Amino acid sequence: MWAGSRIEGSLVVDNTGTEDAQVELSLIPPKDMLATIEQETNLFPPGSTESDFTVLVEEGSGFGTGPLLVQAVDASGNPLTNSPSLTVTVRGEPGLLERNWPVVSVLLVLLVLAAAYTTLRMSQARAARSVQGLSAQLHRGDQALSPRLRAPSRWSPAFCFTVRDAESAFPRLEHAGTPGANLVYRATRIPAGVRLHPPKGRAQELRFGDRSASLVGGLAVSFHDARRPPGAPRAKERPRSDRGPLQAKPEDDGTGSRMDIRLD
Repeated sequence: MWAGSRIEGSLVVDNTGTEDAQVELSLIPPKDMLATIEQETNLFPPGSTESDFTVLVEEGSGFGTGPLLVQAVDASGNPLTNSPSLTVTVRGEPGLLERNWPVVSVLLVLLVLAAAYTTLRMSQARAARSVQGLSAQLHRGDQALSPRLRAPSRWSPAFCFTVRDAESAFPRLEHAGTPGANLVYRATRIPAGVRLHPPKGRAQELRFGDRSASLVGGLAVSFHDARRPPGAPRAKERPRSDRGPLQAKPEDDGTGSRMDIRLD
């Protein structure tokens, strides 16, 4: 506790006489402790009566630890009884941080949770951008040409590839890093599928399984995703004439101690 703090207590008097009895309370404080006591009443009628009192530690009180006693005396000043000893420690008034520590603790927990949530969301967003799990299938007319080209297994925001031997009987897809590659196509993830960026012209937005507009040599490409959970709906087959790119969218006060005195 600190200067200005209060200790609440109660006094129970059992008056066996026929007239009001006067009982005064006085303090026996530790050395250097400045304190006063205020009692609700000092007159007690016949019978059992309970009365509250308050011990106030003065602002100029010294610091330290020691026993605090409350003594009850009669009208002549004769001691009647003492309260149980209460060990009190008087210290300097806490600073702003200590006084508001419960609020500060809650704010710190909220900050940690917010940081963890932000980190998780950033991690999820980064994972969602990765082209891991994508594969590209080359098409000529209604014929799917094999094999599929798989995106890099490491994290990457784009799946870059080129079409080799487009005019031959056996065209194929190769990663853009292949020597001699030109006309590089770049695919990135979007929520509905893939956005395909050709070497020239406007990007196309494709659902998984849909064929792109013509690339080179009358060829088209479709994309597939190994990350889709089992049972995820596949893109509906549509007539070839309808296939094509999607349209791009733009105070703790120190109280709490209590003393009880009983006079029988």
